[in-house]
Amino acid sequence: MRFPFFSSAPPPLFPKSPLAWAVFGATLAMILFYAWSAGTVLVLPDVLYFADRARHLLEEGTFAQSAFYPSVPPLYGLLLLPVYIFENLKTGHALLVVVQSLLLASAWFPLRGLILNNGAEDKAAASFLAGLVLLLPAFASYAPLTTPEALLIPLLIYAVYFLDRIFSQKADAAAGWGAGLFLGLAALTQQSASVIWLAAVISLALTRPFKSGARERRAVLTVALLPPLLWLAWRGMSFLMGEAVDQPFAFNNALARFNFVKNALLYICYGGAPLAGLALVLAGLMKGKSFWREPFFRFSFLALAGVALYAAFTNDVIVAKKLDYITNRVIEPYLFLPLIVFLRLDGGTRREILTNGLMILFVLMVLGLPGALNLDFISGFAFFTGTALTPAGVLTRNVLYLALAALLVLALYLRPKSFLPVYALVLLFVTGAGLTAASGWWRGQDDAQFAAMPAQAFARNPEFRAAGKIYLDTRCKEGRSSDVAYLYGCFDMSKSAYFLPKPPKPLRAAQIAERPFEEIDGALFASTENDNRLGPTVAQAGMTRFVRLSKDSLHELKTTPLVQITGIKGLRQYINIPVRGRLRRMTMLDQESSFTLRASRTGCSRFSALLFADDHPRKLAFRLNDGRTRTIRVPVLGHGPQRPASITLRLPEGESVLHLSYGGKDDLPQIRNLILFEKPVFESCGR
Repeated sequence: MRFPFFSSAPPPLFPKSPLAWAVFGATLAMILFYAWSAGTVLVLPDVLYFADRARHLLEEGTFAQSAFYPSVPPLYGLLLLPVYIFENLKTGHALLVVVQSLLLASAWFPLRGLILNNGAEDKAAASFLAGLVLLLPAFASYAPLTTPEALLIPLLIYAVYFLDRIFSQKADAAAGWGAGLFLGLAALTQQSASVIWLAAVISLALTRPFKSGARERRAVLTVALLPPLLWLAWRGMSFLMGEAVDQPFAFNNALARFNFVKNALLYICYGGAPLAGLALVLAGLMKGKSFWREPFFRFSFLALAGVALYAAFTNDVIVAKKLDYITNRVIEPYLFLPLIVFLRLDGGTRREILTNGLMILFVLMVLGLPGALNLDFISGFAFFTGTALTPAGVLTRNVLYLALAALLVLALYLRPKSFLPVYALVLLFVTGAGLTAASGWWRGQDDAQFAAMPAQAFARNPEFRAAGKIYLDTRCKEGRSSDVAYLYGCFDMSKSAYFLPKPPKPLRAAQIAERPFEEIDGALFASTENDNRLGPTVAQAGMTRFVRLSKDSLHELKTTPLVQITGIKGLRQYINIPVRGRLRRMTMLDQESSFTLRASRTGCSRFSALLFADDHPRKLAFRLNDGRTRTIRVPVLGHGPQRPASITLRLPEGESVLHLSYGGKDDLPQIRNLILFEKPVFESCGR
């Protein structure tokens, strides 16, 4: 195995060649074109926390954060500032997408340097490869997304570029400060970046830096100390501002964690660029000590292993045999590491590893493991054709992946010099197919697209801009829970709050009547309690209503049932249903489902929900605790009355359980799911 070396000096960060700059320009143009075609994509759950920082900075000049939000790193909040500078949110988001596209495209420079640090590829090939790699959906697809990964990806690539100079024993002050600074900035963007810092420190320690020269020792110390100093400075500032420290580490359901780590490993093997992750794993296993002696290879292996563990042990909600969007977002920014290792392997090693990789891919295809990965976040496209929803789709995807791997191995055997051009063609295919599919998928997401979000209505609503105060119920943020009811009741409120013209103030529904009327007169209030059926509704987004508080609202509050859904069984989140040519994110109820309710001031209340069957009409049965069962008929989606199903209940004070069950025609071999379009509403029988 031949390892990389610098023949004279490290490759320059910024090239002088007109061809190289032309490739950079083309890469930037393609990222901008993709971002424009996909549209500005909103709003993932954690974006609200970063947006809250941005609005506090604009309005108060501080990095404060609302008390009912978990503390998040501050850097991406700075990037969100343009969104709230302009009164027209569309203008602000357009500027944000342009800035994110520029940041992602700027990673082309260090990525080119990493590829050049090989001793084999010429500068023109390195320029084209860097452009193709950066256009892979695992990276370029974050340009229109309002997520911190759009900033994290270029920061990580810059950090690894400077680390590579230290690993290659060409350390200098610029390399040490560059690696330390970018690693520190990455940690201030997303907490997962601490993993790559730890991998760098371990790898540098194993190179015995203190037996090297003074310059190398200073560079290593800078990398080891600067990121934690920056992080400690930030945490100290957060402590002085009175913020609670968010504890992301979760440790429950050991079997599910094991499945997550296993699936994360499969994701690394398949994701990013074809075969790169698999080549890294096989090289580490097959080459033994010779592989681990190379600092960059060792660092890449440790970083990806750490990221897989981080993804598994920081997710609050774990579903066996599934990778959700949080996991993909954790892993994807690091998928350039196996690709650099892959490009640095010599021809003989590539041929040996890819030949064995073909056999492994074939076995995985037969076992069906790639098909069981159930990816549901279409940003990175671990498989370039996206999530295959049918067995035939899974088989087609796996055979195509196997054929591409066979094509690369064939090139290595028949004409080794043609390997890089063939690999570039494979990357071009993956890039084109992946970005095209990702663009179409995001354009069809009503709940994610800025252009289709109903929340724009209250960004322009004069009552929102005229309101002296906006209140938000804090139940969702008081204690983070892994229960599905927490996500179900709070995610849509978070989406709504993202669009508010000012940061909301915390207020529980039970506290409204305790406030002096002069304090709440004309204020706006949103809560997950009882679906806000108090007072006139001024705006609506998703499942969250905002109401204008008034004297009538206070009177109504004393008699309206207060019902909270504290637990849900049998609910499946985030099912995408095509409605009138567009995908809408819905929830579905299993054949046996239940809602755990906490009620007060109930008396007589009416349960209302918009329910539809997905194939045949159904009879939906309700049973409160051990009481009698009542049924209603549920129509098929797109047929029959388009009105909520409603049933009258007498909820007892305190906690109770509402059981739901349904069936279909006797001749149906399998009962399909029931679609729940909106959160159930509890209101007084007299309304």
